[in-house]
Amino acid sequence: MESEKNWWSKVKERVASKYFIAALALFFLLVTVLFLFVDSSKEDQFYPRSSHNLAERVIKMFIEQEYLNLTSYVDRIADTLPVSERNLVLFYKAESYFKQKKLQEAFRIFLDLEKSQINFWQARFRLGCIQLLLGKKEQAAKLMEEVSKSSEEVYFWKGLLYYELGDYNEALGYMKKVFYKPDALLISANIYLKMDEEDEALSHFLMLKGKYPSYREKALDAIMAIFEKNKNYPQLLLAIEEYEKLLPQKIEIKRKKGMVLYQMGRKEEACNLLSSESLAKKDLETFRLLAKIAFEMERFQEEVFYFSQ
Repeated sequence: MESEKNWWSKVKERVASKYFIAALALFFLLVTVLFLFVDSSKEDQFYPRSSHNLAERVIKMFIEQEYLNLTSYVDRIADTLPVSERNLVLFYKAESYFKQKKLQEAFRIFLDLEKSQINFWQARFRLGCIQLLLGKKEQAAKLMEEVSKSSEEVYFWKGLLYYELGDYNEALGYMKKVFYKPDALLISANIYLKMDEEDEALSHFLMLKGKYPSYREKALDAIMAIFEKNKNYPQLLLAIEEYEKLLPQKIEIKRKKGMVLYQMGRKEEACNLLSSESLAKKDLETFRLLAKIAFEMERFQEEVFYFSQ
């Protein structure tokens, strides 16, 4: 009887212990979620908001990328607004120019805003971004490093700045904070290439290709370059075939496929592809390879023909 009581008390202790562990795990989970929520709520808004109906309309046009309508509309209403709202709509006008890569127009407005309103850090930061795009890295660094805000836009552009400056570890630190942005993923992949970490680069390019259809061509170009450099012809052929489905009309990819087939010992397939009508305009390198294939396959008349071309 005593042993049964001991056994039962041990069972209760174990159950209690499991509940305690589960409760503790739940507690830490809630704390983590709360921390993430609080941390995200601390983020500084790069794009200022407004309750003014005219300013709200400008913001809506910016979100919908109606840049031409926005700039003309701001020209009409800016002088009718209070100073703070006027500066806000002018910021969106400048940002519209920035998005359209009209850098000189954007720069003038951002510069006026930075001078006229104290602590308009977004305008100051954008001046740095424009300097970076113009290749003025030192001026860009001076302006951008003065802004220490927790913002997606700040993280991305600082990452790009340090990438251009060659500080790859610092650049990666910023890019990881906006990893869900395709451009950040692309830059991170290129950074890993610069650091000779090809496996990491490849995994990033593969992720980019899979998640963002509009980036597939760029990603496949990089993936093929990595496989070609390492003479990984089977994987290179798979990447080429995927590229063919994406851009079937691209002649250069067919030439590359023919050369890869040859490297893999599939000479007949290489010859058929490189001599086909789909490659009506053949370059000197293609004729040389066809002549080489013909020689190796003891098709000497064909070899003479290709060399004569």
